[in-house]
Amino acid sequence: MDFSGNMTFVWDIQPQDRVEFIIRVLYFDRGTWKPTYSVITHDFCKSMYDSRQLWYPTWTGHVINVEDVRDKCTYPGTKLIFEPYLMTIAMNFTLVREGLYKIRCTFKAFDSADNVRPTNICFDIFGDAHKKK
Repeated sequence: MDFSGNMTFVWDIQPQDRVEFIIRVLYFDRGTWKPTYSVITHDFCKSMYDSRQLWYPTWTGHVINVEDVRDKCTYPGTKLIFEPYLMTIAMNFTLVREGLYKIRCTFKAFDSADNVRPTNICFDIFGDAHKKK
């Protein structure tokens, strides 16, 4: 998938909030979404631009204004500008079955007393996995 443009956060959180990011991979099996894999980072803002993280090569690794937004995380008004790139996701099929998958991404914010904020961000990415021939 070709990807380019900007992303501006409008999430109503505060700069001192801690942001948790959860990635869950689910497989559609006999009418039910079955969990297969998950990753949780309890302080996303500290690792958002860490090249060792799962999301970096397909998302934040392509932000070209990283020096301007590095300390702004997902706070309201933060605008990420992306270089044009081809987004590809590859999986090791010795671990994964062919079929329909979804990746569910959830962001949750916690205030300074570690209370969860009333809003969160959640989105799903759907795809079919097939063996490369």
